[in-house]
Amino acid sequence: FEAGDGRLQAWVGQVFGEIEIWYYANKYKLNAPSPSTEECSILFRLSELYLIGAEAYARLGQDAEALIYLNRVRHRALLAPISGLSGTALLDAIYKERAVELFSEQGHRFFDLKRTARA
Repeated sequence: FEAGDGRLQAWVGQVFGEIEIWYYANKYKLNAPSPSTEECSILFRLSELYLIGAEAYARLGQDAEALIYLNRVRHRALLAPISGLSGTALLDAIYKERAVELFSEQGHRFFDLKRTARA
C-alpha cells in the first residue's frame, strides 16, 4: 500500500504481540461481534471493471482513457491521481493497483501474474 492509502486502514487488521505486529486481511467483515464468523463474499466489483477497462485502453494505446479509469479507483482509495504515464509504465501502474485493490479476493493476483507471463 502507498502512504495515505485508505484501503490499508479499512482492509488490513492488526494483532499486537509483545514485540511484533501481525497483519491480516480484514476485507468485507462485519464490524460488530457475532457468535459465528460472517463474511460478505464479493464476486465482481466496480473497481475491477475500472481496472479491466484501464488495462484494455492502455493496451490499445489510449493512455488518457486508461488513466481516467485507473484514477477513479485511486480517488476512492484517497490517493493522488497519476498522470503522464504511457506504455509499460502505465501497465505496471495498473497491475500494481490491481494487486492492492483486489488482494485476498479469489486469487486475482496469481491469475494476473499468469495471464501477463510474470509468474
